Amino acid sequence: MGVRPHGTSVTAAGDWIYPTEPTEWRPMETTHSTVPGAGVLHDCLTRDGQQFRILVARPGRCEIFVYDPADPDRIVAAIVLEEDEADQVAELLHSQPITDRLAELERRVAQIAGGGR
Repeated sequence: MGVRPHGTSVTAAGDWIYPTEPTEWRPMETTHSTVPGAGVLHDCLTRDGQQFRILVARPGRCEIFVYDPADPDRIVAAIVLEEDEADQVAELLHSQPITDRLAELERRVAQIAGGGR
């Protein structure tokens, strides 16, 4: 199948959907709600129209649900992650590795402690 071209969505059959107009930049839409006894459900809608949900359950379990772009009520994938797996995915998705972020914080603390020199 190859790498999905930027600005496209993917159907359940794996076909690419190209937008008819250039995709304008806007933030991803997110909302969240508490599901009694289950955890917090985060609803996400990308600017390309892909819908997914993340259920952050207690203690430490996470479920990701991906929906069919052609039928937003149909789940096409459900992924269950344990706490350590969710942490690994979060690290992969973060724009800067945690080691780089820690190094930057250490540098800033050193600057503040040294009077900004």
